[in-house]
Amino acid sequence: MHEGPSPAQPENIAVRVRFPMSDGDGVVSRLYVEANPGFDPSSGNPFIRLTLTARGGCDQGTEGSLGARLDMGREWIARRSAEVTYKTMHQY
Repeated sequence: MHEGPSPAQPENIAVRVRFPMSDGDGVVSRLYVEANPGFDPSSGNPFIRLTLTARGGCDQGTEGSLGARLDMGREWIARRSAEVTYKTMHQY
């Protein structure tokens, strides 16, 4: 007899999605969106941790390239976080 959870019933689920970020000339970076389960250590209540990370390079030797990529990452994170969350999630 098998003890513990059934292999067909996961204990938890995590999600990872990658979005290509384009500057108009092609893909220059990627936005990673991850949702991972967790538990509050003080209360034991479950929660979902949402992490958005923009990753990519910049044009070597091009003045302003790093700042432009950082601005693009910030813009994508702000836009996608609004798209993948509910307004009530921003109250905390």
